[in-house]
Amino acid sequence: MKKQYASFNTLMGTKYRFLSHPVEENTSLVEHSLKVAEKAKELISSTNFDKNVCDAAFYAGFLHDLGKLNPFYQNLFSTPCDKRSDVEKELGAKYARMHSILSAWAASKLLSNRILTEQNINAVLVAIAAHHSGLKKLEQFDTEEQQHLKESKEGMFKNLEEYFSEIKVYPCASELDFDKCMKKFNRPIYFDRYTAEKENALEDYLTVSCIFSALLQSDKGSFNPWKTPKFDLVLSTEKLVRKGSKLSDLRTAFQTSVFSGNDFKGRILILKAPTGIGKTKIFLDLAVLLAKRENLERVFYFSPLLALTEDFENKLDSIIDKSAKKDVLVYNHLFSRTLAEKDEEKEATDYLTWNFEAESFNKKMIVTTTQRLLITLYSNKAYDKIKLLSFKNSLLIVDEVQTIPKFLLPNLLSMLKKISERLNSKILLVSATIPDQLKGVQYININEKIAKEYLKKTRKEISFKNNFNVREILPKPDTNILVNILVMVNTRRKACELYKLISNGSTYPNVVYISSGIRKSDRTRIINHIKNEPGNIVVSTQVLEAGVDISFSKIYREVAPLDNIVQVLGRLNREMENKESSRMLVFKIDANNRPYSELEFRASEKILSDIKDSCELYEKLPDYYKDVLERNEENKEKADCFESLFQNCDYEKIWNTVNKDVLSEGWEDTVFIPDKSTPWKELKRDLLRSRRKLNLQKWGGLTANLPISPFEQKIRNLFDDELFEKDILLPKEDCIDKIYDKNLGLDKWIQK
Repeated sequence: MKKQYASFNTLMGTKYRFLSHPVEENTSLVEHSLKVAEKAKELISSTNFDKNVCDAAFYAGFLHDLGKLNPFYQNLFSTPCDKRSDVEKELGAKYARMHSILSAWAASKLLSNRILTEQNINAVLVAIAAHHSGLKKLEQFDTEEQQHLKESKEGMFKNLEEYFSEIKVYPCASELDFDKCMKKFNRPIYFDRYTAEKENALEDYLTVSCIFSALLQSDKGSFNPWKTPKFDLVLSTEKLVRKGSKLSDLRTAFQTSVFSGNDFKGRILILKAPTGIGKTKIFLDLAVLLAKRENLERVFYFSPLLALTEDFENKLDSIIDKSAKKDVLVYNHLFSRTLAEKDEEKEATDYLTWNFEAESFNKKMIVTTTQRLLITLYSNKAYDKIKLLSFKNSLLIVDEVQTIPKFLLPNLLSMLKKISERLNSKILLVSATIPDQLKGVQYININEKIAKEYLKKTRKEISFKNNFNVREILPKPDTNILVNILVMVNTRRKACELYKLISNGSTYPNVVYISSGIRKSDRTRIINHIKNEPGNIVVSTQVLEAGVDISFSKIYREVAPLDNIVQVLGRLNREMENKESSRMLVFKIDANNRPYSELEFRASEKILSDIKDSCELYEKLPDYYKDVLERNEENKEKADCFESLFQNCDYEKIWNTVNKDVLSEGWEDTVFIPDKSTPWKELKRDLLRSRRKLNLQKWGGLTANLPISPFEQKIRNLFDDELFEKDILLPKEDCIDKIYDKNLGLDKWIQK
C-alpha cells in the first residue's frame, strides 16, 4: 500500500462536511478516520504480523466510523452544546442510536479480496462492529431492522455518496468498491458466517484480537498525543540482597550461575527455582539485560495474588529512582496508579490522558495480576482488549504459573507462543513447581548443585495428622509463646470456625485472624505487628500463602495441592533464623476438597501422608504432575471443548468459559470500610465522582472482600443507596460497626 494521505497541514486547510465528534471538537470524519487508520497501521507494523494484517488494521481505522453518517450523529454533532440534550431526544424518536454495526455493514461492501484476505476482512468487520462493545461473531450482533434502523440506513445512504466523494482523492481509497456499497447498502443487514480453519484457529483469534486492540488504542488515544514507551528504567536490585542472612551467599551464587549459564535467546523461557532463593532479583536483572539487548518497550509482571503484586510493588519502590516512579503502573481490579502517585497520594490531573495511558498499559513497567493477563487474552470486551497490543516488543513475567488452572494451560501456552512470534515478545514463566502441561518449553539452566544445597539447608520437617484437633497441636493454654505460629485452612468459613475455637476464653492473648475479609490497612498493621512482636497465633486463609515477607516458626496447614504446600513452606523459618528444626504439620479436617480440584487434592493427600520433609516433597513433584496430567480426563474434556470455541470464533463463549471456570473464585464484591480517621463524607464524595479506577487509589487501604452477596436482605439496607446504584459498596455512616467486626472483619457474615 502506498502512503495513505497528504499531510495533516493540507488536510486541516480543507473544509469537510461530516463530523466525527461534536462540533466544538473541530474534527471532521475524514480527519479522524485517517488519523486512526494510520496509527493502527503503525502499531501493527511494529509487530511481526505480515503486510496484509497491517493493511487490515489500516482499513479497520479508516472505516470504523462510517456509521456516524447516520443522521442521528451528524445532526446531533452539528447542534450547539446548549441545545444538544433536547435535540438528542427528538433524534432518538426517529433514528437508531447506533453506528458500529452500520460501519461494519458499509465496510463489508467496500472491502474485497483484491485488498485483504477473507480472514482479514472478517477481522476488520468484527473489530469495527465491536469497537464500542465487545467481540462477537458478526451474526450475533443485533441487526433486526426496526423502523428506527431503517430510517438511519436511508439517511446514511444519502450521506454515503457525498462522503465517498471526499475520500476518493486519497490513494488508500482507490481499491474500495464504492459502486458495490451504493448498490447493496440498503439491503437487509446480513453477514456471512465465518469459521476458522482448525489448524489456524488460534492464529485467527490473535489476529482479530490484535487488529481490534490496535483500533481501540488508535481511536481512544486519538485526542491525546502519545508515544510508545521504551523500557530504560534503572533498577538497583542489589538492595534486594539480605546481607547477613545465612542464605545470602547461596542465593548470590545461584543468581550468578543463572546469568553465566544462559544466553536467554528463547522466546518463551521457564525459570524453575526453589521458593525464597531470590527469583525476583533474577527476573528484574534479566529485564534490564533484555531491555538493552532487544529494545523492549515494556516489562509486565503478573502475579496470581494481589498480595504478590503488593509485595513486588514494595520491592520496586525500594530499588527505583523517584523520578522514574511515574513510569511504573500498578493496576488491579479496583484501581490503577503509578508509583509516583502512591508516594504523593494524589489523583492524576489530566483525566483523559491518564485514563488512556492506564487502560491501554502505555507505561514502561506494569505490575498487575495473572487474572488481568487472562482477562486481556480471553475477554471479548473492548475495555479489556485495548491492552493486548501493549504486549508487543515486551517482556511478560508470569509469576507462580502453577496456579493457573490445568485445563487452561495448553491453550494459554499456545497463545503465549503465538504472542511471542507475532508480537515479538519475550515470555518468562516463573515457579518453584512446573506442571507437566508446560513440558516442551525451554528451561533456563540453573546450577542444580547449588539448588540442592539450598533445599538441603532450608529443609523443613513435614508431618501429617488425619484426625485434626486444634487443642492437641497448639501450645498449652497460658503458655508464654515466644514464636509466631500459623494455622492456615482452605476456606474463610473454616478459618472463622478455627479462630473462634482458638480464641474462645482468651487462653491465648495474641490470636489474630487474616483473610481477604479483613480491611487491607488492618492486614498490613497485623502483619507488621507479627513481624515486630513475636508470640502470635495467626489463623488465616491462603492470603498469607505467598508474597508476604513474614516468617513463622511453626505452620499448621490443611491438606492442599502440593503447589500450595510448597508456597506456604516459604513462610516457614524463612531466613533460617530459628535454630530449632522447622516443622509443618499438614492436617485433615474433613473430606471436602474445595476450592481445589478433587484429583489434585486426593493425589496430594496421599503423598503428604507419606513424606517426612521438604526435600522428599520436591522429589515427588515430577511424578505428581505426570500422574495428574495422565489421569485428569475432566481437564482433557474441558480443554478440547475450549479449543473448539476458537474454531467457531465464538468470542463470547471463550470469555464466558474463562470467566466462569477460572476467574469466578476470589472475585468477591469489594467493600470500602472507613476507619476512625476516615472522613466518611469525603470518601463518599470521591467514590461518587470516581470514573473507572480514578480517585480510588487514595482509599485502597480501606477495602475488604464480602463473602456473601450484597443483595441479601440482612445486609443490603446497611449500604449507602446512592453508591449502591453505582455498584460501589460503602456502609452507611452509622452502620460501619454493624457490617465490620473488629476481629473477623466482613467474614462475620459467613453463614454456618
